[in-house]
Amino acid sequence: GGGPRPGGEPPPPLSEGEVPRVALRLKVRRDTQQYTRSTLVPAIMLVVTSWAAFVININKLMPRVATGFISLLTLTNWAASQGARMPSVGYSMWLVIFMDNARYFIFLSLIETIGVAWTVDRISMRTAMAVDKFARVALPLNFCLSMLMFFSLPKTSGGVSALEVLSQINVPIAILVGALYALHKHRSLMNELRTNPLAVHRAARVPLDTNELFALYSALDKDGDEGLEVGEIVDAVLERAGLVSLPPAEVKRFVEQLSKSFGSVLNREQFRLGQRKIFSELVSWEATIKVYGNKTEDALLDQGRACTVAPQAQQASSPTPSHQKGGCPPHQKLPPPGAASGAEAPRPQRIMVEETEEEEEEDGEEDEDNV
Repeated sequence: GGGPRPGGEPPPPLSEGEVPRVALRLKVRRDTQQYTRSTLVPAIMLVVTSWAAFVININKLMPRVATGFISLLTLTNWAASQGARMPSVGYSMWLVIFMDNARYFIFLSLIETIGVAWTVDRISMRTAMAVDKFARVALPLNFCLSMLMFFSLPKTSGGVSALEVLSQINVPIAILVGALYALHKHRSLMNELRTNPLAVHRAARVPLDTNELFALYSALDKDGDEGLEVGEIVDAVLERAGLVSLPPAEVKRFVEQLSKSFGSVLNREQFRLGQRKIFSELVSWEATIKVYGNKTEDALLDQGRACTVAPQAQQASSPTPSHQKGGCPPHQKLPPPGAASGAEAPRPQRIMVEETEEEEEEDGEEDEDNV
């Protein structure tokens, strides 16, 4: 069509059938700072806040649940207010999928908290602690990968649809991975209790809970008569700890000492109450064996007499300490000058572990909780 000409000349008249038109080209760029500050950052902060449940004491169920539940409610209300300001369309929008994905991750945190609480009550405290430790790494890593996909994939209809599918299938996959990890850790724990319970006792930061103790009781009670003899406990634990070459007389003497303190036959409840003390005695006895070697107390007594008879001058003239040549052990000292040469050396005292008042209070609290 016609238009103004240079010099202000009027345009030529339009021919028959011609229509005047104007071409207009616009360049539009989305301002993302507003949505980033008002929507994206708060949503990410709420997801991170829900992870605080993983570092709260595993026995504090109420704070753990409240952390995730409040985050979920807050994000749900926030997403609803943001969705009310958007037009109603028949396709998926990137921002809506982003908010849904954030809610999925808070939901996973709640599922982990509930699953850990159920595991503590029904299965094992140590398994629940392992799942908590795994969630501290797995969920943040999963969320970072999810955010990488959200901000790297194109914002086209195909990219948005792919994000929607990935965010939805991520939930069951994460739950399945967590369940498989919990199953693996529980089987490993049960295997350790069956193969070397003394090592589990030594490495324990917290006492064995009731479920773990009953599993250990079943593993030690081979005949299944619900009556576990102290000698049976000692023999099984020493065999699985690799201490099978001990003198039978020493083992019998140790079993008699334990029987005087805890009884000769223990049922499940008696084993639950006395397991820590019995295993502490076993650990201390093992330490005594490592110090004195696989010798009976009578042999150690004879060795002590031989060490006391040896003159002090002869010991001093030797350039190499006598205990390095198979003589007196390092913990036995020569008698002072003037002492009787035939004096009897003191019998080696077994190292006994006494529980502190704090441990006794913990035992009492645990017993009250179980009752």
